Amino acid sequence: MSYRQNKWLLALILSVFAAPAAADIITERSSLGLTPIRPVIVTDDLLESFIDAQDDINKIREDYAEARMEAGNQTEINDAVEEMNEDILEAIQDNGLTIQQYNEIETALQTDAALNTRYMQYK
Repeated sequence: MSYRQNKWLLALILSVFAAPAAADIITERSSLGLTPIRPVIVTDDLLESFIDAQDDINKIREDYAEARMEAGNQTEINDAVEEMNEDILEAIQDNGLTIQQYNEIETALQTDAALNTRYMQYK
């Protein structure tokens, strides 16, 4: 995996854990009079692609959860996690999104009530 793919993959993984914190940062920036982070425009097609990617990622995580539990040592766990991350990256790209688009939509879902409503209607 190239450095660039690793960088985006790390950003994806971190975004899963950091999305709630990102919402706090955007709110804080606005309350301090700073320019908020630019809004993301999410078309219906992008939202559908995001939801499809999420579904694929959830299946991948379920598949690899068992492999991680059965791993005999840390090296095997690390190998399983690396393989899972590569599959996640591929799932996002197979659904027509870049890692950046996926992360932006995921973050926007935490802060944009209208987008979240649309998301819930598609789910």
